[in-house]
This record gives sequence, structure tokens and C-alpha cells, in this order.
Amino acid sequence: MKALPRLARHPAVVLSLALVTLALTACRTSTPAPAHNAPPAPATVGARLLIIGGGLSRSNAQVYRAFLDHAESVATARQSQPSDEPPIIRIAVLPTASGVPDESASSTIESIRSHATNPEALDLRAVPISINTPDRADDPDLARWVAAAHAIWFTGGDQSRITAILRPSGRSTAVDQAINRALDNGAIIAGTSAGAAMMSDPMITGGRSERWLTLLFDRQASTPGSAPRPHHANTSPTAAPEPTDPEDEDSDQSADFRIAPGMGYFTHGITDQHFLARGRLGRLVAAAIIDDRRFGVGIADNRAILVNADTGEFRALGDRAAVVIDARHAERTGSAITGLRVSLMNDGDAWRRQDGTDRLSPAQGRTPRDRVGPLPGAPAERVLEATAWSRDGVREALEVVALRPTSVAIIRGDAFEVRFTRDRQTAVHVRPDAEAPPTIHAARLDVVRRQPSPNQ
Repeated sequence: MKALPRLARHPAVVLSLALVTLALTACRTSTPAPAHNAPPAPATVGARLLIIGGGLSRSNAQVYRAFLDHAESVATARQSQPSDEPPIIRIAVLPTASGVPDESASSTIESIRSHATNPEALDLRAVPISINTPDRADDPDLARWVAAAHAIWFTGGDQSRITAILRPSGRSTAVDQAINRALDNGAIIAGTSAGAAMMSDPMITGGRSERWLTLLFDRQASTPGSAPRPHHANTSPTAAPEPTDPEDEDSDQSADFRIAPGMGYFTHGITDQHFLARGRLGRLVAAAIIDDRRFGVGIADNRAILVNADTGEFRALGDRAAVVIDARHAERTGSAITGLRVSLMNDGDAWRRQDGTDRLSPAQGRTPRDRVGPLPGAPAERVLEATAWSRDGVREALEVVALRPTSVAIIRGDAFEVRFTRDRQTAVHVRPDAEAPPTIHAARLDVVRRQPSPNQ
């Protein structure tokens, strides 16, 4: 079978357990009728990814409109002739990750439709491929419909189901290939919760921050061949338990260090979701360090990033929308990993890539805030009450070093201490209104393994 252009640009990624390099090398509610037999005309707009951190409110018009606006642009670009009539916008909803696919698809369709300016122009359908119907991933009629779609939405659930069903044992199914054709023709792919995690390759499938960091440190300290192996998620479509939360089955309760091949639509690093609310900094730091791109993006609940699928540039939708981890210059020094950089993005902030350099471009209306040094007699370091993996502990620490006369903010877990420092590389931008959170670019981030107390 001839490889598809975009699929070829998303190689699978396999884990390397090499001790010194710590790198992952490339591994990388009706059934719709076929839209037409001819392939869609190439769009003149670039493909987009809408990566949503989960917990998306039906009232979040900004995120839904970003999805619909791009879908309409693609539909308009594909029109063979100019017309005064609005184009029909084809949207495919895939509840593949969900343990309750019918409910998930129905709810998603209602939410999308509620934000359409012209609902009659939507050809909005569920694509019934799930744990109950995995064989439909090779249905030619479904594949033709998906290939012709202007927009595709992946619901939440268990991200391992998506890869297990669309790429069983690494084989690209007809619908998997159709998704890549749609993306090559300018479509937007949205994913929330599990649908956000699967965007990268590899993808995080579970595990707690402290466990991820512990195995990372142990791997660096061990001898070749003795490093603990991360647990690869079971790729059977029926492996995951029935959900308590239909949107999110990525469990932080498991001690496993879990990573697996993802879909690879976002080719520039690793994505994680429910990021601030569930204290997932540690596991994204560890994942970014063991991946050869050394770059990760954590997206907050009810927030999103809108990504140019070709360049990897993205824009934040909502305040405190994303935390960016840059581990390209991180080093192991004794019991610490030092020299990471962390950024906090707010509504309208953009992540730019130019001439091999990444930079955060603050939204219009934000102005630089000069660094405020420690006040006379004030400590240069501040240990926060929030724990390292608590809800919003990362946000609080970043905002302390950005806005208060403290050089270093520290949050602690049972086994690790996380230190945030504002130095000469760090840039802070604020809006005039005092309630708006600061945009923070490239604060220094160090992770230190804590020594057990003598009484332990």
C-alpha cells in the first residue's frame, strides 16, 4: 500500500532505554454515507490541530468557534466555483476513545451544533468506530466520508483505544489513512482529554508525576541494561476498564510509568492534558527529557491551543491555557536535573518557531514587566504551601517569581523539590488589568531529588 504524504511525515516513535542518551528514537449517531467518489480538491488553507486539555464546557464559545471557523474556511476553499450560498461543512465526530461512545458522540455533536452560526449548513455526523465496532476502521464508506471531512473531532476516554483501533499492531487502517488525507487537504483535527494526549507520538497514557521522575532518575543512575522499563499501555481495544469519568480514563492513581506510540499529528513534542488541575508537571518533564525532541506542552482544563500542523506554531485559547516545557538544555547534576525552561501561556499568546529558535510572542495589549528584586531583608527563596503535584501548584509558583520580589519559588513533593527561577532569560508580560495572569517565558526550572530524613 502506498504511503500517504502526511503519514510518512509522522514516523512512529519507540522507547530507547539507553542509559546515557535518555532518548526516544523515532517509532512514531447514524452511520454516514459516502460523500463522493472523487477525492476532495486541495484546500488553500493550512491544516490545524485544536488540542483541548479536557473538561471542556459547552459554553466555551472561543474553543468551539475556533473549530468551526477553520472548518468553514476549508469548506469554502474546496468549493469548485464561487457561490453566494454558504458551503456545507462536513464534520466527523469519532468517539473511538470512549467507553460510552454513543453518549459521547451525541453530546459532542450537540455542543458543536449549539455554536454554529448556521446549523443548517453543518453535515455533522458520528463515525461509529469504537471498542464495540473496531472492524469498522476498515470500512471503505466510512473512510471516504472521513477523507472528505473539513473537520474531525476526537472525544475523550482512553487514548490507547484510539491507536489500538485505528492502528492495530501498527497497521494503518482505512480510516486512519483517511484522517491523514483530510489533514493533508487542510482539515482541522480537534481532540479533548484523551483526544489531546493522542496528538503526539509517543503519547503519555498514565502514571503519577513522582513515579515518572523516580524512574527517570533511577534510569540515569543505573548501569546499562538494568534501567527500569516503562510500562507500555495494553493496546487491546477492550483493555481499559469502564470509565468513572467518560471523558478521561488516564489515571494518575496508577504507579506505572506509561507511554505508548501515539497518532503523531503534533510532530514537535509531547502533549499532556488536565495539566494544571492534576499536577502533571513531573510526568511531562520526564517525558520531554526522554524524547529526542525534548519539548512538551501541557494544556489546562477548559482551555486549548490552536496549532499550525505544518510549522508547529500555536496560539493559546484562554488564560493559563498551556505550560510549555523546553528540555533541550537540561542537564543531570548530581541529584538534580537542571536548566529546563518553563513558560506559561495566556489567551492570545503565540508560540513562534523561526530559524531554529522558539519564542513566545505575547498577546497584543501585554507589556513587559521589569524584574523586581528581593526586598531588603526578604528571603531570595520562598517555599510555597502548595505541594508540587497539587492543583495549580505550578501556576502559583510561576506567578510568584513573575510578580513578587522573590527570585526562586519552591514547591515540594514527597520525593522531589521543584524550583522556579526568574533569571536573565526570563521574560514577563502583563495586561493593565490587575486580575489578568502574567505571561511568562523561559523561567528556569530545576528538579531536585530530596534526601530522606534521618527518621525515615
